[in-house]
Amino acid sequence: MLRLHLYSGGHVTVEEAPSRLGPWPDGTRAWIEVVAPTDAERELLRAGLGLHELALEDAARVGMPPKLDDYGDHLFLIAHSALRADHGGTRKLALFVSKHWIVTIAREPLPLLEQLRERVRREPEMHFAHPDHFAYEVLVRLLDGFEERVDEVMDHVEALEDRALEGISREITHSLLELRSEHAALLRTVRGQRDMVSQLARSTHPVLSRRVQPYLRGLADQTLRVYELLDDVRDNIAATRDAYLATINNRLSETMRVLTVIATIMMPLTLLSGIFGMNFARIPGLDSPWGFWSTIAAMVAIAALMLAWFRKREWI
Repeated sequence: MLRLHLYSGGHVTVEEAPSRLGPWPDGTRAWIEVVAPTDAERELLRAGLGLHELALEDAARVGMPPKLDDYGDHLFLIAHSALRADHGGTRKLALFVSKHWIVTIAREPLPLLEQLRERVRREPEMHFAHPDHFAYEVLVRLLDGFEERVDEVMDHVEALEDRALEGISREITHSLLELRSEHAALLRTVRGQRDMVSQLARSTHPVLSRRVQPYLRGLADQTLRVYELLDDVRDNIAATRDAYLATINNRLSETMRVLTVIATIMMPLTLLSGIFGMNFARIPGLDSPWGFWSTIAAMVAIAALMLAWFRKREWI
């Protein structure tokens, strides 16, 4: 799908599946919104706007990390945004930015572009007058997705920490492993995006006006804060894992201590029963009517004395 938004004379016109792109009259600004482009649409972008075929391939490729490339009269960016927990993962967005137009290429519809489209319709001059500022607005919304997802992960980690202190569950182990895997993916993506935004904020490319530089520096600081938050999340996941392992070890130690006490108490009782179970013709007390009950009484007394001794030594 390819949609062309043209701004001229204070008005925006939208054209679905245009047959050509550019050149446009002076003062015209354009936003070319592309979702899951076909080969014909990629050729239209290449022929109409002069986009490099390698950049178009990177825009369509799955798993491309954040990057910034200079193509002379325009910049090429790849940025990501995190989705909410019910969707999971991240989504890539490619941007081509020049002085007169901006191109966004996504593999599937993104809610943030739908929201931006509504704002463009309400305030076209604010967004279309400066394509570099339009690109900044897109990057801000992409970063908002990371901030929301980091908050969700933090809440999940705190809930797991409370459950880890309550008891042992295989579900906790599974959730911790999933969180650690997701955190590693988020950290890797945000690290690349932090470097890309920092490079963009320091760039002196003619596409980027002086008025947008303070906004880009603020965006770089905000991206760094998200990266630092992810560092905190990593520490919290590690602390939760350690607390859970400590809970398991404490429970195991308690179980082993109880089993050791039982086994220790049973040892002298087994010795007594073994002695009186030997096949000798003469054993003291064997013929006495009180012999059996005396043996049982001795076993009970020995067990009670051992329990009292263990409690005095605070072994149980």
